Amino acid sequence: MLKKIFGSLFLAVITMQSLTAADWLPNQCWKPGECCSYDWSGMYVGVSGGYAWGNQHVHLDPRPTPVSFAALAPTTARSHPRGGFGGAQIGLNKQCGLFVYGLEADISGGSIQSRRSSPIVQNSGVVFPGGATRLRAHTDWFGTVRARIGFTPCCNILTFLSGGLLYGNVKHSSTVDFRPAGTTFYNTHFNKVHAGWTAGFGLEYGVCENWSFKVEYLYLDFGHHRRTANPTPANPPFVIHNRFETTANLVRLGINYKFGCNSFNY
Repeated sequence: MLKKIFGSLFLAVITMQSLTAADWLPNQCWKPGECCSYDWSGMYVGVSGGYAWGNQHVHLDPRPTPVSFAALAPTTARSHPRGGFGGAQIGLNKQCGLFVYGLEADISGGSIQSRRSSPIVQNSGVVFPGGATRLRAHTDWFGTVRARIGFTPCCNILTFLSGGLLYGNVKHSSTVDFRPAGTTFYNTHFNKVHAGWTAGFGLEYGVCENWSFKVEYLYLDFGHHRRTANPTPANPPFVIHNRFETTANLVRLGINYKFGCNSFNY
């Protein structure tokens, strides 16, 4: 999976480098200099960083049935991962009139994580004495490949919407521990690269010929993952089915350098 993702990113970069203005714009498009002196067209690279906060939902489904399991009612446990990150991006814009469209790929590393412990509620609604449900979530890197479409209310100001593919290394664990009052615990975890989707909006400001600053918001949805936890020590036929769901919000600041020359005059 990881090889396929980085292979796709490499192909995207090669494709961006091979495109020219003639490939992107029809001849009738507005040219810079006719009514404005700043052109957003071109390939760019940059760095960015920010903060992310989100939600981990783990749906706990005791089997073979909630009634026979008795000591755990079907429930949804929650935690709230958060943390900082930093990374780099590469993209390509083309301007046509007041509109700008393009592609951007980015990758970031950081530590977006949470730990949460909560009581076990039995099928009767009574809290199980001494036990706990413990959750952990951790994302140490992620990236996106997004389409962007923007509007320039002023020559060197670009507002944009973006959306596309999300991928990242998602680590989760869930433990339902009936000790010391009970004798068993149910543990499950996973650590994998998983794909999802992302969408958001932002604003970019051109400060000189080749440099621009941006602020951006993105919503991240890593999808859902299913795991079955068996008891330790073994206690068939009892198991707990886990359904993990992970979403996040991020805000980041970035700086981009665009290759090629702008005619930038106020």
